[in-house]
Amino acid sequence: MLIKKRVSKKDCKLGYILDGFPRTLNQVKNIFSTNIKIDCIIEIITHEKTILERISGRLVHENSGRTYHKIFFPPIIKNKDNITGEKLTRRKDDKVKIVKKRLKEYNKEIKKIRKYFIKKISKKKKNYYKIDGNLEKDAITKNIIKIIENI
Repeated sequence: MLIKKRVSKKDCKLGYILDGFPRTLNQVKNIFSTNIKIDCIIEIITHEKTILERISGRLVHENSGRTYHKIFFPPIIKNKDNITGEKLTRRKDDKVKIVKKRLKEYNKEIKKIRKYFIKKISKKKKNYYKIDGNLEKDAITKNIIKIIENI
């Protein structure tokens, strides 16, 4: 499994974060079957309206990967990269219709994943946390840091 190979590298010795992974029940089962060390699980719970607003407003500078947001972090000049002045684009999968479809699939899977995680972590005395993802970015970050510092 790629994840096990990656987290066994030297730079992960002091810890690692699997961000946005796993996304399916099979991926969860694979993680536990490989005995990858998991100290805690943090689930960020966010309203669909907030997710749609955040994702559909995202702008990307394709050459560098720099990201902006129409509302939360707009470029200095509308639709232009702050550094190069080149045009910003929207990723195809950031369109509202596609995000709604992805969220529908996610909501079906997350119930199974959450149930499996809770069952597994209660056996191994792991920590499972939920964070309000509707908060401001800095508040979410502080909550995550607080959890990690207490592990």
